[in-house]
Amino acid sequence: MSLISSSATTVIVGPPPPPTAAQLKVIRRSWELVSDTRWPNEPQTMSPCQAFSIAFYDALFALDRTIESALSNIILQGKALSGILSHLVRTRVVLDEAKSIDETHFARKLQAIGATYIEFNVQPYFFDLVGPALISALQRRLKEEYTATIEDAWLTAQHYASYHLKIGLETQLAHWSADSPFSTTDQNKTKGSCLIQ
Repeated sequence: MSLISSSATTVIVGPPPPPTAAQLKVIRRSWELVSDTRWPNEPQTMSPCQAFSIAFYDALFALDRTIESALSNIILQGKALSGILSHLVRTRVVLDEAKSIDETHFARKLQAIGATYIEFNVQPYFFDLVGPALISALQRRLKEEYTATIEDAWLTAQHYASYHLKIGLETQLAHWSADSPFSTTDQNKTKGSCLIQ
């Protein structure tokens, strides 16, 4: 990664760095708090992870209503989101303990997941809105436990993941052409439910 700097701005060129080991610990601890904290005004039938997912999608749709049409089943999508976050947090624990994190492999996995989003009419700019929605949901769920350290850790991880997800989607979009049997024109006729893989 290289920096281009002027007196007014700094632009980062290249992929963002993955979260550090210290940031991963912050993410794990804060996700455990999110997963374990039920607030008194919440329905007993709603898990804390579901409440987080609702807060996330509320914030995301407030930023851009067009995203809502790409996600037809928010309940299922929310379960997938919280499941993925739980899995990623636990996976990184195992990888950290093994002392053998293959960042290239992890980046490729994220790119492969990003490529699948073409099926659901996801646009690359959607990934730019995930960070603000994620932070909003974390603030809403963690309340006074939320800190700048938590924000920094989650945004670092989100920038890293979104960068690679977007590459996967943009690469897939570049391969599609107007005469493809899987073009976005045909895709709109057979739109399915988007699930985060």
